[in-house]
Amino acid sequence: MKFFLVLLLLSSQVAFAQQKLVVRVLNDDTNQPISGATVTTTIANLGTTCDNQGIGIIAGLPIGKQLIRISTIGYETKSTFANIMQNRTDTLTVDLEPSEQALQDVVVSTTRNNSYIKDLPVRVEVIGADDINEKIGSTPANVSELLGEAPGLQVLPTSTSTGNMSVRIQGLEGRYTQLLQDGFPMYGGFSGGLSLLQIPPLNLKRVEIIKGASSALYGGDAIAGLINFITKTPGVKPHFDFLMNQSQRGATDISSFYSGRKNKLGVTLLATYDRQTANDINHDGFADLPQSETVTFNPKIFYYFNDSTILSLSVNATVDNRAGGDMFAIQNQPDAAHPYLEQNKSQRNYYQLSFTKQFHYGNSLTLKNSVSYYNRAITLPGYAFGGKDWNSYSEASYLLNWGKHKTVVGLNFTSDDFMQNINLGSAPGRYSFSTFGTFLQDDWALTDKLHSEIGFRGDAQNKYGVFPLPRIALLYKFSPAVYARIGAGMGYQVPTVFNILPDQSDFSNVLPISNAVKATTSKGLNLDVNYTTNLSDEITFTYDQNFFITSINNPVIPQPDSLGEGIYDLVNAGGAELARGLESNFTFNMDNWEFDADYTYTNATNRFDKIRPQVPLDPKNKVLLTLVYEKENHFKAGIEGYYSGKQYLSDGSQARDYWTVDLVAEKMFKHFSIVANIENVTDTRQSRFGPLVMPPYNHPSFSEIYAPLAGRIANLEIRFQL
Repeated sequence: MKFFLVLLLLSSQVAFAQQKLVVRVLNDDTNQPISGATVTTTIANLGTTCDNQGIGIIAGLPIGKQLIRISTIGYETKSTFANIMQNRTDTLTVDLEPSEQALQDVVVSTTRNNSYIKDLPVRVEVIGADDINEKIGSTPANVSELLGEAPGLQVLPTSTSTGNMSVRIQGLEGRYTQLLQDGFPMYGGFSGGLSLLQIPPLNLKRVEIIKGASSALYGGDAIAGLINFITKTPGVKPHFDFLMNQSQRGATDISSFYSGRKNKLGVTLLATYDRQTANDINHDGFADLPQSETVTFNPKIFYYFNDSTILSLSVNATVDNRAGGDMFAIQNQPDAAHPYLEQNKSQRNYYQLSFTKQFHYGNSLTLKNSVSYYNRAITLPGYAFGGKDWNSYSEASYLLNWGKHKTVVGLNFTSDDFMQNINLGSAPGRYSFSTFGTFLQDDWALTDKLHSEIGFRGDAQNKYGVFPLPRIALLYKFSPAVYARIGAGMGYQVPTVFNILPDQSDFSNVLPISNAVKATTSKGLNLDVNYTTNLSDEITFTYDQNFFITSINNPVIPQPDSLGEGIYDLVNAGGAELARGLESNFTFNMDNWEFDADYTYTNATNRFDKIRPQVPLDPKNKVLLTLVYEKENHFKAGIEGYYSGKQYLSDGSQARDYWTVDLVAEKMFKHFSIVANIENVTDTRQSRFGPLVMPPYNHPSFSEIYAPLAGRIANLEIRFQL
């Protein structure tokens, strides 16, 4: 009897030991394995550390549902469940997100080499999830507020009638900024003027910004720099976000986002509805905030052939209708006394297809294709303009890790076809552009302290010829606390009426671009020094200093034509445009407190206008001060102060400086949070400094916009998360 009891005990121990769990830990951004991650369970002494392939094996787990915890430095800790079966080895794949508390350990994708920020010779700035979530509480409809408070960036309203906005990098006009989503060129051609207003932030994981001429990375339009919006990907644990927002200015926002993965299939789904009622804040009879209604529907499907091979397909549909001008005409019907109504109706549809195959040693193959369709119609009293714009982008690239090198080689093809609606005017006409490009980029860790990046792109454009685009950058780590970067690059942009005058509503007085007009090119240089230290056990201090200079050659400008008064021709200016300056950032972190101070000095001038040499709408001095208190998962409150110095207008006059102050507070509960936000507490607005609309009011003209239009805005948001 004892013999059988001993035999039974031994067999049960053997069976117990045969239960194994293989955990594979991957970087959520790059799908690369994470070595050194710690895998623990609720059972004492049962855990493991992942090897160089990101794999850890735990033996001896009891049968049933077990809680598994995965953690490592630089990543958010994740807990998940594994169902352990008898006499079976189970495999669990876990994606870890880079920690926003350690941005130097974030892997960025914009530079194509999937490297940590701390190892990149090129300066990349990241707006992380914490900042995105904060700005969702104030402007859930679009990313204008999110970008407007980033150092070196300036978001300007460009039209009171449509609410259009543009984003400037380091003092250069918004037409020189390239917008990307997950590495795909996002907007172009006829769609440029409404771009920022049609990017909802709820599905964003982070935003990556490269300042300075960057066409060597993604081709044309990145003359001043580029902004890459990185979207969320599905994890093993389903995630659901739903928010409702209401402001006292009549803005209503409803947004939802879902992500989840089961076995080989993953999905994300973004759906938004945003509505703004027209507001005449200064009581002049014209809308300072136009009436608008925007609907976005964006599903994305991921198919995981295995842990190293992923196919994704994204489809987006956006409908946007806007109406501005005379308040009576907006709310009723235009008549002889109130005729001025500007309507802007647009529809955007696009799909993005991406295939990624990971190989050994971090090598990877990436294939991309996207097609975008944009239909827009603009109507004013006695005038209409509209058309359809088709854009496509295709790319194949390969990342090779060899020795101390990371080398990316690839080719891409882009097209931009605009077809004007002949029933809505005949000028400036249609165009059809195509560009074939090849690129090569090598990152070399020469020593532990010195890293270099050398890149080259060659683009062949069907109308404007060939553009050679070299780029070089160096990173030197003086110590773990101090490093410096220096980089130089080139950019170019082929001219269209829409990137020269991206916010123009009335194209009736603009002539087609002649064959004599040349493409615009740029050269840029950036120097960056960063210092990080612990002032005490509780206080961390970071200081970042950046110097920049960018020269724009052959800028295209409107010029009065001899055909008649009010008719404009688009020509190359007789000189360059130069932007130079510096950015200084100070950050203090202490327990639950964070304080940021940003100062930007920009001096942007042109060499072709001796009477008005200053680039208009570009304040030389800008200051942003932010103080945030956060008790994690319970409460968060912050105050922001923004100063904009004096700036010149197009007529050579100088606009005044101003301050704005924002307040925000968020109370978090288990599955929902309440956000109260007051923007522009001081009620600073341009209509306090002068008129926005000039007579005759049946055919008005409008002032250039250099300050806020809406004044004080209070809003309340309720957000559910599961």
